[in-house]
Amino acid sequence: MKKFVQLFLIIPLIAGCTKVPTKDAVVRIGNSTISKAQFDAFEKVTRMYPTEPSIHFPALRSKITHLIETEVLFRERGTRAIKDSLKSGLDWQWKKRYYPAQLFLMEYLAGNFGIPENRINEYYEIHKDSFTVTIKGDSTKADSTYIRPLADVRGKIIDSLFIQDNGPDSAFRSQFDSLASEQDIKGQWIFHVRKNLPVFFMKKLYAEMYDTPYPDSLKEIFGEGKYITPADLEIILSWLPESRRHLYSDTARRQELVEWLVKWKLFSECAAKLGHDKLPESKYVLEYGWKLNVVDCYVSNVLTPAAGASVSIDTSMLLFSLYDDNGYTFVQTDHQSFATKCVDATRNIMNMKIDSTITECRRKYQVTFLQNDWKDSRNANPDTLLKEADALRDSGKTTVAKEAYTTLSRDFAFTIAGQNALIELAKLQTEQQLYTQAIQNYRRYLLLNRDESKRCNTFFMIGFIYDEYLDKPLHAETNYKWILKNSPDCELADDAEFMMLHLSEPMSSVEELRDEAMRQGRKIDEESDEGVVTQEDTVTTATAN
Repeated sequence: MKKFVQLFLIIPLIAGCTKVPTKDAVVRIGNSTISKAQFDAFEKVTRMYPTEPSIHFPALRSKITHLIETEVLFRERGTRAIKDSLKSGLDWQWKKRYYPAQLFLMEYLAGNFGIPENRINEYYEIHKDSFTVTIKGDSTKADSTYIRPLADVRGKIIDSLFIQDNGPDSAFRSQFDSLASEQDIKGQWIFHVRKNLPVFFMKKLYAEMYDTPYPDSLKEIFGEGKYITPADLEIILSWLPESRRHLYSDTARRQELVEWLVKWKLFSECAAKLGHDKLPESKYVLEYGWKLNVVDCYVSNVLTPAAGASVSIDTSMLLFSLYDDNGYTFVQTDHQSFATKCVDATRNIMNMKIDSTITECRRKYQVTFLQNDWKDSRNANPDTLLKEADALRDSGKTTVAKEAYTTLSRDFAFTIAGQNALIELAKLQTEQQLYTQAIQNYRRYLLLNRDESKRCNTFFMIGFIYDEYLDKPLHAETNYKWILKNSPDCELADDAEFMMLHLSEPMSSVEELRDEAMRQGRKIDEESDEGVVTQEDTVTTATAN
């Protein structure tokens, strides 16, 4: 191990906690300020996270939202028992190795090829003359020189230092004939090592730490009482999706998993001996690895069951959605499609309920954004957001309004404002001839909002889109019929009946509509236009809510 320690020399340590400078602060949660360095570490951890997170969290959250809500959920009282349980478990003991090992591999082994920064800088200073470039002058100017900056020659320096310490072995050299140049052999050696870098350093470190070559046989390193035990292997198998675990039942694939455990154990031990684990980034990575682990267990074991216990699905609304997709009537002709719809709808409603709980947790703490580049809208009042979106729409700023409605319907689907945003979004999509998207949002509204008094208008608008814009009279008729059967006393029931009786017919003038209504014996107010149903009136009436 001494040789490897000399390779890295001394890593400068930054000890103690300091106040986060304002320019480096991203967000404040209660009395705690999160720095840019912490945010960056959080992003790294989310990319490294070794197990599949809950399907309900983070879901579609941005990184800053995921960070904030991880912090607030971690502070909830309900996580105390989870923390106590996880700390003593083998799963967390391995994750405590996994995170520093991954960081060590990415930042120092892959990034620097195992060469410390001070050694790279020292080499550059000593060999500066070799990095001098001469620029030929013309008849009016003399030649000039400049020294290439370290960034331009860094890769070449790292390769040179690596070759000094780890030249091609005899087995590798034997692949080349006598005509191969030393430069070519060294170049191919560097390419070979980089291609197999984790395995190369695993064998190198094992030999240095235990003063013996890395064993060829799995039996020498894996088994009860060995470097890696069967219990250790069960941990990494548990990190894999259940559908993939059987792939590692054969000896070769099992050896692959065992060797990953060897790498994590070796790399984390080396990182600790070299002081790498004392660096702020390493501390932040391990801190957020722990918090993500706790929060994932909390969401999966506490919030998800609580949300699932109160989920109810209006299957009649799902059948209409299935009809939109496939075009057949409401007989159960495709059980798989219907089952998939039910699963998706259940997941979405559970997401909504969990989001509601997380938003309540979040409001216990004062979240203050300190950078314009990192913020979200979840601090805001959804009713206020809806009014702002409406104002944007009314002022003709359709694109911005559409974005605002989309954000509101996604982040606050559990509120009336968020659900109403779906209706407003569908209206804008209809105006933009995005008819399928509009219908999907109307359907989503029908599934989320249980206010039956709103259903008549929504079904009418879906029927109207199918009739007037998509030329699908049977689809339109199905939606109009729902109104007549389930909401015959609503304001648009007569209009739905009228539209259904004249499916596929162009309605080009008020006079024609008046004549049609009179022939049906419908009452017409001759003193005003209130009794006349026009295409424009129909749309306006249906969208008034």
